[in-house]
Amino acid sequence: MDNVQKAALLRGIGLLRGGSVARLKALGIPLSTYYTWKKRYERGGVMALSRRNNGGPTWNRLTNLERDQILTIARLYPDLSCRLLAVKITDEEDFAVSEATVYRLLKQRGLVMPRPLEGMPAKHEWQHKTRFCDEIWQCDATHYFIIGWGFYKQITVLDDHSRNPRPGL
Repeated sequence: MDNVQKAALLRGIGLLRGGSVARLKALGIPLSTYYTWKKRYERGGVMALSRRNNGGPTWNRLTNLERDQILTIARLYPDLSCRLLAVKITDEEDFAVSEATVYRLLKQRGLVMPRPLEGMPAKHEWQHKTRFCDEIWQCDATHYFIIGWGFYKQITVLDDHSRNPRPGL
């Protein structure tokens, strides 16, 4: 949609007495977009409706040279995981990169293969249903710090049948 069409839409919606939300919904235009266009149009007219470009590169976007370096290093060290490649690049090159960025770039280029499923994948449901209390217990441990007292460990024991914590254990 060009600027003139946006301006005509804003004028048309402005003339409506009710039903403007339904009209925007029918056109597939979110309300937030409409109000953004309206604010720009009120401030600067038709020319203000064009998409904004901040004029410069994003500070954290990889350059083409950095992408090429990541791919070169990945090809030189095919046995390294994405995490280790990110660490190696951050330590040895003049830029930093995250594990996720390395993975995304390698996946785009077809250099990362999906992990094979193990021989025994997880089941969707526990096969052995409990029939009575104390048949199966579940334990959960956590470690936390209380100011003025120190570090403590809490171990909660849960009965699988009743789903209640077991007292006195």
